[in-house]
Order: sequence, then C-alpha cells, then structure tokens
Amino acid sequence: MRANDVRLRAPNPSQEIPSSFIPRALTALALTLPALAQSFEPAPEVAKFHHFIGQFEGGGKFVPAPGMDPADWTSTANGQLVLGGHYVQLDEKVATPIGPLEFRTLYGWDRERSEVICVSVGSMGASKQDVTWIDGKLVSTYSSREEGVPFAERAITEVTAEGYQFSMERLSGLDGSFKHVWGRVKRTSTEPAPARESSVDTPADTLAPLAPMVGNWNLKGSVAMMGMEMDITATEAVEWRYGGLVLSGSILGQPGDYQGQWYMAWDPNTESFTNIVLSSMGEFSIGTARREGDQIITTSERTMEGVPMVERSIVQLSKAGVVSVSTDLMIGGGDTLRAFEATYERAPGAKQVSFKAGSCCDKAEKAGGACAHPCCVKAAAEGKVCERCNG
Repeated sequence: MRANDVRLRAPNPSQEIPSSFIPRALTALALTLPALAQSFEPAPEVAKFHHFIGQFEGGGKFVPAPGMDPADWTSTANGQLVLGGHYVQLDEKVATPIGPLEFRTLYGWDRERSEVICVSVGSMGASKQDVTWIDGKLVSTYSSREEGVPFAERAITEVTAEGYQFSMERLSGLDGSFKHVWGRVKRTSTEPAPARESSVDTPADTLAPLAPMVGNWNLKGSVAMMGMEMDITATEAVEWRYGGLVLSGSILGQPGDYQGQWYMAWDPNTESFTNIVLSSMGEFSIGTARREGDQIITTSERTMEGVPMVERSIVQLSKAGVVSVSTDLMIGGGDTLRAFEATYERAPGAKQVSFKAGSCCDKAEKAGGACAHPCCVKAAAEGKVCERCNG
C-alpha cells in the first residue's frame, strides 16, 4: 500500500513544431508516434523509484475520520518498469473492513518541468500528486474536494532495506489534521510478477458516455512535424477497469515501436473526465475531457520548451464506436496547427451495431448521447447492440 494512493473515506514565430515535441492524439487521450522525434532514454531520476520494483506484502492501520478508532488494512503489490523504462508502475490491492481497494501508481520524470511525475488511478478515480524527495524521504501532497469540502493530504514514505514504511496526515474542512494511514510494506521478491490486469463488462454510470470507445481498434493516420507528414499505424485496446470507475487504453504503434497508456475517470468536482496520458517517450499530460453530442473533446495546457501551448483533441463517435481522432495545437501566439489525424476501425471479428428505430439506444443516439441502461452499456462495450432493447 502506498500512502499517496489511499483516501479511505467512504513560441515559435515560424510555427514549426520543434523536433523534441511528440504530438499526442490517439483516442481522447491524444497520443501519437515518435518516429521523427528525438528518442530519449529514460531519465536518470526514474532510477530512484526502482526500489518499488518487485513483489510486496504489507499492513497497517487507518483512521477514516477524526475521532474514529483505527482499523486494519493489508496489501499486496507488484512493481515493474513499463513504457520503455520511463515509468515505474506499482499495482496494489488493499483489503480493508470497508471493502477492497485497487490502485495503480506510475512514477516518472517530467523533463520539461524538471519534476517527478506521480499519477494514481483505481478505486478512487484518477489523480496527480505533487511528489519530491526530501532528505531521502518521498514526500507527496494532494488536495481536492470531497462532497464539496476541501481537504489536503501529506504522505511521507521512507525506503528501508526490507521495503518501505509510510504515514499520511489529512486535513479536512475546519477540522484539525489527523493521522489518516500508516504502515509497513515488505518485499517478498525482487522480481515482478506477470501482469494480471482484469477488466469488467460495465462502467459506473458517470462513465457510460464513454462506452463507444471500448473495444479493440486498428487505426491509420498521419502526424505533421516540421512541415512534413508521416504516416502511422497502431492498435489500441480500450477496457473498463477498477470496477468500471476507470476507462483504460493501451496502444502499440509503428513506426518506432511506440507504446502508450491512457486513463479516464470521472471528476465530480468539475463534472468532467480527468484524462491522463503516458508514453514510451517519457511523455505525460493531464487534461479535461467532456462528451458533447457525438464528440469527446479533450483539452490540456502545458509548456513546450518553455513556450505556452494549448492542445485540443476531438474523438468523433458513431453508433459503431470511434470514427476518427484529430488533434490541434496552439503554440505561443501562433495560429492553430493540425498535428494529428487518424481513422479508426474495429479489429476483425468485432460486430458493428445498428439500433432499432424508437429504442432507448436510438433515442439516446439522436439526442447526442449514449444509452445509460446497464444492459445497453454492457453491449456497447462489446461492440454489440442490446438485443433486449433492440430486438
């Protein structure tokens, strides 16, 4: 169990894109391939997180809220290098009296900002923590709102010869701070276990608008860089994970043996989807996505070589799923640039969908959305039509 994962409460005047930039535009998470970009080796700063590679078991205590008695938790974890060694991925399963929890934390290095990348996805959705090393200890901070009440957390992790130990303090609303989670984790093997990712058939209700994206896809497109265009191909697998609270995608592309991961989860504070992207080039972005009619629109902002940049990616949907994706950039004070576009087709064997006139699915599609009935969402996730509602 990692402290920062746990919240146990129920320009460029010429308008050329620099060669160090990798446009991100596959799916709503805007990923692309790096063939014309400089191929970076993993940053040396990532090596500090190699301590979390291997298999672990742990346990400790947590206090859900001030004044409550401590309760026990136990955990298992598996850490490994992913995405060309640019990230350490730590997958954890936690048993608590209030129910099981599951998390994935990814650690990397942001060359643009010269800071640690730390993102978590899982039973609590998706988030980014601010993380730094202070006197050999890993200090993580995070703040947000819970049912409208602001809160902040600080976790301190200390690496030990046997594994690591940590504690987390929490501050919420007008209450004073309290010790929220603490414990020890012991390494049981220096070798990671084989990945055992599991998907689910249906999403949480808040993620139902993303259902057309689920499935296995083949895509063809082009990337524009330095006044040139490059053709790309890729395969993409999109699944519901973590009890349907997260939509997850994995991408394999050519040229360049490109790998990518992306995650989308609902943020009740902004009533939008948090959008996290990571790649085998060490890239990272976090943005906001919303469904508008038959489009999923993702926006993010960051700097590129110190110059402000805004990115917008549009996923075009139909009743059959994803039709196309395009990404546009605004760099500094320059004009809008089309950086990426691609068309999508379901992988062979996937069934195309067709709704019965007047059915709940047909009405939802004509209204610019997707039917949220559990039976229809499950069918859409499989690239099918709900036979009960469209028979």
